[in-house]
Amino acid sequence: MKNFAAAVSLALFAVSWGALFADEKSEPRASGSEVEGIVFFHTFRKPVSVEDLFTLKPDPERKDGLVFGSKGFCAKTGGGETAQLVFSNKLAVSMEQNSEFSVEKFSMSKDDVDVKYTDTSRLELKSGRGVFFFHHPDSATVVTFSVSTPFGKFDIKSPRAKLEVGDRQAKLSLVEGSANFIPKEGKSEEFIGKENSITCFERGKASVESMTLPAMDAINKGAIPAKVAQRSVIFYLGNDGKLHAKRVSAADIIKDRKN
Repeated sequence: MKNFAAAVSLALFAVSWGALFADEKSEPRASGSEVEGIVFFHTFRKPVSVEDLFTLKPDPERKDGLVFGSKGFCAKTGGGETAQLVFSNKLAVSMEQNSEFSVEKFSMSKDDVDVKYTDTSRLELKSGRGVFFFHHPDSATVVTFSVSTPFGKFDIKSPRAKLEVGDRQAKLSLVEGSANFIPKEGKSEEFIGKENSITCFERGKASVESMTLPAMDAINKGAIPAKVAQRSVIFYLGNDGKLHAKRVSAADIIKDRKN
């Protein structure tokens, strides 16, 4: 792990879920029960050591790469470092340098893994600093997740968003979707941001304003690494009742098409 070189993001591919995982999904499973979500480490650029990125170690019982249980999970990047991670509810995040977040809660229904157009997952994150680009592949069933900051909490439902947390402000930019912001002080106030908007809390005041086209383009560009990561990882429920992940390569696609 210490000699781990900077990983290269995979190309974008569409994958047939059933053909790739027919063996793992052959046994019947109970539906509707809750399962702990997992986090898949995808890419870490310019690392000193991959081990320094996480407070947890990969699950030793798993044989599917850098997969982490969400309980107690925390990740951080230093100067000049970026990272992309994918959650098992298909939400991907690209962390810029000098960023950190932790998972406060992450649960989902087993049905969410197989049913494309539903999502009942509950993902709660916490961040004290950093810049994050979020991406979800499906605008119709985009997940709702929350991020707590020193200034308040964002409840976000957006397939493309950028969150900036600094010493004096927290700012959420939405290209699509919507979000609520509840300040840490003055809980009776709630600010609603919609697509093409920026919700900012600075110096004790919250504001919502429209986003310019250059700002939207910058977010779309910044979210590309998260999009690439999400499209090259697939999550599935194994016969052991746990969530697993598989990183998809060009060889997987060719093999799947031949079959």
